[in-house]
Amino acid sequence: MTGRAGRILLMTTVADLDFSYRRSEFLHARGSALRFDPHVHAFPSVVVVRRGAAEVRTRRHALVVQSGDVFFVNAYEVHSGSSLESGTLFETYYPSQVLWPRTWGRSPTITTDVIRHSRETARWTSAMSSSTATPGVKTQALRALLSLCETSRRPHAMPPLTVDALDRIHRSPTELTSPSRLATELRTGTSRLIREFHARAGMPPQRYSRQVLVSSALSLVLDGQTLADAAAGAGFADQAHLTREFKKVFGVPPGVLARGIRADPHR
Repeated sequence: MTGRAGRILLMTTVADLDFSYRRSEFLHARGSALRFDPHVHAFPSVVVVRRGAAEVRTRRHALVVQSGDVFFVNAYEVHSGSSLESGTLFETYYPSQVLWPRTWGRSPTITTDVIRHSRETARWTSAMSSSTATPGVKTQALRALLSLCETSRRPHAMPPLTVDALDRIHRSPTELTSPSRLATELRTGTSRLIREFHARAGMPPQRYSRQVLVSSALSLVLDGQTLADAAAGAGFADQAHLTREFKKVFGVPPGVLARGIRADPHR
């Protein structure tokens, strides 16, 4: 896809995507994805491949996942992927800020690439799919799945400049930070900052900052705010601005998220 002057627009492409939300449990996304361009989320996610196969890329790995496999994405970990078969179906679970600490303490970085299709992954997907499973059962299933993972309390090493830039962006999650302003605050050159940040974090700093804003808006929508209020609260110029950036991450407008939340009888 191209925009003005032939500029390439980075956009996640999905055939369909639906959301549901169980407060204090999970935000759940289910859909057929053709391509996920590099993006981040403010919370960890557990992804189940329900059908087909895909290539998944992060700073930690580039791997092929197939039906029945489960893989993990850490909070603010830049990741991307592409389907290797038509109709690859994913289910993504984003544990709530209540459930994740209850299950996994202080959210260490997961270093395990993937858990291949097994009895454990089947137990997890069964618990998540059950309409009668209690929150306690789902918590136990998540804990059992995570017990198979290797973790680290220390994130992947990054140069001090990149760490400082990330800290600055995260301290102001509702403020779009320009590279020039960020470079001035960190007492470095703009070109050096952009080059080093992109190489180490996985995308340019301004794009990363926009995606942090998307995560802030998503949290506000989950809290019950309207899209217009969430856009304003997250620092977007208006709802249309939020819609453009949300589609780049999820491939659908934020109205799909809002409608899924309202329609969920278990919310």
